[in-house]
Amino acid sequence: MKKVIASLFTATLMAAGLVTVSGGTSANAATSHVYPNTVGTATKVNGPKKVKHGKRVRVRPVVSSAAKGTVTVTIRRGRTLVKRVHVAPGTRVYFRARKSGKYFIKAVYTPAPNTAFKASTSKKKVIRVK
Repeated sequence: MKKVIASLFTATLMAAGLVTVSGGTSANAATSHVYPNTVGTATKVNGPKKVKHGKRVRVRPVVSSAAKGTVTVTIRRGRTLVKRVHVAPGTRVYFRARKSGKYFIKAVYTPAPNTAFKASTSKKKVIRVK
């Protein structure tokens, strides 16, 4: 009975990584990223609130801090996809508002590999076209 209890206790410690059999170092937890400390980012879209139809509209996705990576800008009119572009943060994106109605713009920031930045998504920007 003592051997069973001792072996269960040892197995529990080994599963937790506190004891090793071969005398090596204790096991480290695997992380999904290189840097343990990550920098939070905030993404937003700058642009006009109202536009006349047929005009060219300029929007600009902005990411806080000096974030490295790409921003995916999605422009929709209802459920219809008008434009989807992958650009660097701060790059202007143009589209033509051909039909009247509400256009929804959303920006998604994806950090570059092996950087300390976190991914972020903007709120939907609404542009009314008359």
